[in-house]
Amino acid sequence: MRFKQAIAGTLAAAALTVGTGSAAFATTASSSTPTTPAAPNQSNATAGCHLADQRVALLEAERTVTGLRVDFLQQDLAWAKAHNKTALAQKLQKRIDRSQKRAAGLTSRIQKLQDRCHVPAATSSGASSTASPTTA
Repeated sequence: MRFKQAIAGTLAAAALTVGTGSAAFATTASSSTPTTPAAPNQSNATAGCHLADQRVALLEAERTVTGLRVDFLQQDLAWAKAHNKTALAQKLQKRIDRSQKRAAGLTSRIQKLQDRCHVPAATSSGASSTASPTTA
């Protein structure tokens, strides 16, 4: 009895699949006039921008933390070199390179988000480690 129900269910599903597939094919094949693509939706350009200012603030905070990490790693690297810890110095240099690459990526993401969503740059009181010092 269950076997017959399973076969009937499978046949019904197959019939529906073939039926809807052929109906969809018939509607697309019968259209002989070429259609032009719809104009791009203006909201696509700013999709996801409703929280952009919060996202920029989070990314800038993460960039600041990454900059601080680079500063601490550079201090540790100086200590390791002063004490002839070459293996440790190599590991620290890799971490510094990775952290600087991450900071650059965060800066790029922030810039893209600001350009796409027209978010003003946040004013930060702390200086980043990648910023060049200004002399007066």
